Amino acid sequence: MVSPKSSILPLVMGDQREETCLELGRALARCTGGKKVLFIASSDLSHFYPSHLAKRKDANTMNAIMAMDEDELLQSWTTETLKRAVAAPSPQS
Repeated sequence: MVSPKSSILPLVMGDQREETCLELGRALARCTGGKKVLFIASSDLSHFYPSHLAKRKDANTMNAIMAMDEDELLQSWTTETLKRAVAAPSPQS
């Protein structure tokens, strides 16, 4: 149960590069000072993929999160983002 005296810190990330994620994690660790903390995350994971691929990618992401495997999570996200960027049509000049 969460205490009614709990504080909420909304956080929006536009930059999900590995170095940014790691720095955010370090900053949050410093701020919490060893206290019990509940993080609730929401993400628009794979809205641009066909449904069957989005479900598989979202499941892989969730598995990495549940396993607390930040390397797998970052690797998966980076790989998929790069694939998406390469597959995207380039703007016409």
